[in-house]
Amino acid sequence: MQPQRVVTHEQSPGSRIVWHVLGEGPALVLLHGGMGSWNHWIRNLEPLAAHYRTFAVDMPGYGDSDFPDGQDHPAGLATRLLAGLDELIGKNTPFRMAAFSFGGTVAAQMLRQAPSRILGLVLAGSSGLGVIRPGRVPMERWKGVDDPQALAAIHRRNLGRLMLWRQDQIDDEAVALHASNLVRGRVSSVEHSLGDSLRQVLAEVPVPLAGIWGEHDVTTPNGTGEVAAIFHALRGDAAPLITLEGVGHWVQYEAAERFNPLLIEQLARFDGGASAR
Repeated sequence: MQPQRVVTHEQSPGSRIVWHVLGEGPALVLLHGGMGSWNHWIRNLEPLAAHYRTFAVDMPGYGDSDFPDGQDHPAGLATRLLAGLDELIGKNTPFRMAAFSFGGTVAAQMLRQAPSRILGLVLAGSSGLGVIRPGRVPMERWKGVDDPQALAAIHRRNLGRLMLWRQDQIDDEAVALHASNLVRGRVSSVEHSLGDSLRQVLAEVPVPLAGIWGEHDVTTPNGTGEVAAIFHALRGDAAPLITLEGVGHWVQYEAAERFNPLLIEQLARFDGGASAR
């Protein structure tokens, strides 16, 4: 089943945002990671759409959305996303969110700007929690490489360094998705991802919280126990952090068959514990 491609602010060049919409029911917003697009959720959208009207967005400056000239800080991205949701579901309509990697940092700013609208937040390998990291994961340079086979080989190695743990998941599909995202990514997320802005907002805004991490997520080099401790400190009543064994950073792609029912279960907690449909 193919999602519907919807553009908000379509008549405003420079402000257009592309959303991939599927399903009916309560609203669920999916935020992708840095140098990504909606396709970070390509293996999750259809199962989620059986329960929710699901909006997988190309955040401003990523994928097919316009570059947010002068507003490429996470707070600016959040403002534009909230304005897009005003068009899609109505200005005061509440929604749930799931955020991957840099998407968690943007989700924090959405939460800060519209705390009453967000019914709950599920994080997957999220940045912005102030996790102790030695710095940026070293990646091979791909720009300027013209040979298709050499370029694909670089993308495969980089996916193995940052995104995926299992070699059998670094297939042609993953390489193609990753490559298409890189050439369309125009907003740098590294500086914001290494900070603790999400942690600060979660300490201020009591949104229901849950998390799903890969055991071998390289963005949490000290293990997911550190993330679990942050969750417990922020929310004593938060669901225990879920760690999926044998999985890397791009957890919702690499282990979709395990991730999808867990995400649906966590989202149901925000709706009183019952399935959304």
